[in-house]
Amino acid sequence: LSGCMPFMASSDAAIVRAIRRGSYHMHDSRWGGITKAAKDFVRRLLVVDPAMRMTAQEALQHEWLSQVRFADHAADAGLLLPSDEVRQAFIGFAKSTKFHKVCMQMMAWSLPLDERRKLRYTFVALDKTCTGVLKLHELQDFLLDSSMNQDEVAMVLRAMDEVDIDQDGDIHYSDFLAAMMCPRMKLPDDRVLHDAFRRFDVQHRGYLTQRQLEGMLGGLV
Repeated sequence: LSGCMPFMASSDAAIVRAIRRGSYHMHDSRWGGITKAAKDFVRRLLVVDPAMRMTAQEALQHEWLSQVRFADHAADAGLLLPSDEVRQAFIGFAKSTKFHKVCMQMMAWSLPLDERRKLRYTFVALDKTCTGVLKLHELQDFLLDSSMNQDEVAMVLRAMDEVDIDQDGDIHYSDFLAAMMCPRMKLPDDRVLHDAFRRFDVQHRGYLTQRQLEGMLGGLV
């Protein structure tokens, strides 16, 4: 919602301590434009004690989710990406190298909030079961409905399975965002692409070495 992680600190160890305490802040610079209902939804989920945390059923019935279900009708309001654009992005992502896919995952978290909003509405519209993730059969149905042939569908499903780190068979919002970044890889002056590069270039040299990439990406590529 805000475009940033809920728990932030100066080191990984400090982040872990903040998570264990459930200590976070909703700064106005990031959360000022977010509705009260949306912030309440997040607060009731970021609770350390499971007994006090909102259940999945309660989350589905929350006021904020009731408000955002207008995504079912968002196409008429121009709030969704065109189906053909989504289809082409998935195909491009499936054909990309592992390194390019990692770059797209980095780009996804560099998107400004206003651009991410349309992608979020599109994701919600594809999530027919309202579970917060895309099931493979939901993606398959969408791709077939958009006139993609069986071979292309199989290729896309294999690609999405590769980025499914926890291997739960679900396509998470972050995976969807990464796939939608594919068209932007061809835009040399794209601001999001430059922001992603800066995230890799932690030493601010203006270039990356193979050793740097190996250290940051590990076994991802």
